[in-house]
Amino acid sequence: SGKVISEIDLSRAIAMQKQQLLERFGEQAPVDLLSDEKLREPVLNRLIQRYVIESSAYEGGLTAGDSYLDSMIVSAPQFKQKGKFSPELYSQLLRSSGYTPKSYKLLLSQDIVVGQHISGISDTAFMTDADVDTLIGLSQQTRDFYYITLPFAEVKSQVVISDEQVKEYYESNQPQFLSAEMVSMQYIELSLNDLAESIEVSEEEIAAQYAQDLKSFNGNVSRQVAHILIEVKDTLQSKL
Repeated sequence: SGKVISEIDLSRAIAMQKQQLLERFGEQAPVDLLSDEKLREPVLNRLIQRYVIESSAYEGGLTAGDSYLDSMIVSAPQFKQKGKFSPELYSQLLRSSGYTPKSYKLLLSQDIVVGQHISGISDTAFMTDADVDTLIGLSQQTRDFYYITLPFAEVKSQVVISDEQVKEYYESNQPQFLSAEMVSMQYIELSLNDLAESIEVSEEEIAAQYAQDLKSFNGNVSRQVAHILIEVKDTLQSKL
């Protein structure tokens, strides 16, 4: 159709793709995957494919009415505050994304037209007889199976295992019988509180222990001396 993809359109598409990758992967998104150099070629190819589908859709007479576009914008959750459409939030988000109300409405119209065209093709697609047979075979397939119950008690009574067989099996499968390293410990816990609960001390024993401790107690006598110095002047002495 001769449509020209401007550098602005490509930059916007790269920014949108980068934002989608960040929302999908978060902080785990590879840095090299988010570079403009990596995104430029695949985004450009998708734009070309989109414009081809868009051109075909417009040639087929598909369009989106203004009233339908307005209802979609008003009902979009990203433009709502406290459950109601906010014109201020709508304008703010458009400015941050580099769109005007007119250019955003045009983009929304193109998205709807392209979606209608793709849905129309996919919904009217045909299937070959081989595809139908395969689908029927998968959806209506059945399984046949049988099982045998072996009574353990009866089988066990008929089986005799010698010591040599047990030893041979053990030697061949020693890793299966290894256990984790363990430490065996024996210890005695001495608790002052537990010992005190089982001991009773009489008043006589307390008095005897106090008297014994008093004899061995050597207290250092200490005294504190303080004095007051009064200075008598010569004039006072002469009067006296």
